[in-house]
Amino acid sequence: MTKTPDDLTTIEQQLGRVPHGFQEVMRRNAEGLPAIIRVASLVNATPFPTLFWMSDIQLSQQVYRHESKGTTRQIQDLIDGSSELQARMKQDNLDHIRLRESCYSEAIRAQIAELNLEDSFAQKGIGGNSNFSRVRCLHAYLAAHLVKHNVVGELINEVLEKQDPLRIALDQMV
Repeated sequence: MTKTPDDLTTIEQQLGRVPHGFQEVMRRNAEGLPAIIRVASLVNATPFPTLFWMSDIQLSQQVYRHESKGTTRQIQDLIDGSSELQARMKQDNLDHIRLRESCYSEAIRAQIAELNLEDSFAQKGIGGNSNFSRVRCLHAYLAAHLVKHNVVGELINEVLEKQDPLRIALDQMV
């Protein structure tokens, strides 16, 4: 996807601030407004290993409500109980690292090397997480899932499908 002239203004309103390193809109909600955005991995020489951000206010609030109700722990327990899910989660994080690297411009790649950050980025997966067996943030996993499927995003969908109309909002993303 690309960005329209109005997207930056909309995202600023959604986030309540200027989106640092905004690159493009990856998913839009049913009204056509930005929902998931991609940000640069390096902004003003500061690393941003979280590649995808959730900008949609309603979606973000719904996910936050579930995080506060213990859904993160529920999903972590599912992963801890399955070697298959653990392996998939590790692979999803490794795939995310490669996806993030594929988004680097030559200038960003050179700056990352100059700042000696290659190892740091090579060790940080979805949401900047370096422990590929732990779920840190449902927002980060769901935002990444809406761009490229991951097992944690699938589990979030399964849990929320039974509990919340969030599933409907996800189905309406374009």
